[in-house]
Amino acid sequence: MPSQNNCTTDIQNSPTLNPNQQPLEFILDDMPLSSGAFSEVRLAQNIHTQEYVAAKITDLTKHRRYYNKEVKALTSIPTHPNIVPLVQYGEDGCTGYIFTEYVEAMTLLDYVEEKGKGKGLSEEEALSILLQLVTALEVVHEANFSHNDLKPANVLFNPLTKIARIFDFGLSTEVGLDGTVSECCGSPLFMAPEVITQTKRRNAYLADIWSLGLIFYYMLVGDLPWSGVDSYPQLVQHILSGKLSVPVQVSRATRELLAGMLQLTPRSRWSMERIKRHIEKALFSLGKSKTRSLRIVTLYTRL
Repeated sequence: MPSQNNCTTDIQNSPTLNPNQQPLEFILDDMPLSSGAFSEVRLAQNIHTQEYVAAKITDLTKHRRYYNKEVKALTSIPTHPNIVPLVQYGEDGCTGYIFTEYVEAMTLLDYVEEKGKGKGLSEEEALSILLQLVTALEVVHEANFSHNDLKPANVLFNPLTKIARIFDFGLSTEVGLDGTVSECCGSPLFMAPEVITQTKRRNAYLADIWSLGLIFYYMLVGDLPWSGVDSYPQLVQHILSGKLSVPVQVSRATRELLAGMLQLTPRSRWSMERIKRHIEKALFSLGKSKTRSLRIVTLYTRL
């Protein structure tokens, strides 16, 4: 383990701030808002402006790699209304701090559980949220980054404003010109098949699309197609089967959208532009008719 002498004290401003500005000072709340495998998040207050921010705190002796990855992504990706923005980042000894805008919202995971009560959201609401996430992910990919850990717990949603925002870029990767990466990471339930099987030089952007498709599935159903599996080998088997049962009332356009995003073969997955067009088609079809099929629909995603 690195010694204390290997750590630095280096508070830096985000590139969006004046480079001559003095380091900001924050008061950290005692109680964490949330905790993860590599860090914890606390509410913090700027002692000069009194503004509240979210402070992600990382032990750099253990998890510097993830801190560096998130700083790199957040300082490179352009500002977007559906991405939680960076305020400032820096290091104090062996502790890394990433300060982002404090968003009064709940995770999409909690929102679906609370509102859907195990049955998912309305098709129209799920499509509207998906459209926001697609436009945000487009910006991430255009900046040559993949998120690698898209899931409902990494999306904030405000039920009043209906605004969704992606956050937590700790597993993100800067992608090469060919769009491929070798690193395999993420949350197993939302990993693409090629990530699960540790395919070398996989297309990171297409893996993100798979994860986004599962978020859409979760919003519609209130659960995942393999949430009942008991072991990792069973999870892998279920994912690679290419079979997704959708016991919900959805339009044909939405079924097509799910199938397009959740193709087992990466190159067969729909592009962002096609996904956006199809969301508009699905929303239009909902406006024309409120009649929905009540039968269980089974999608076979293997071409």
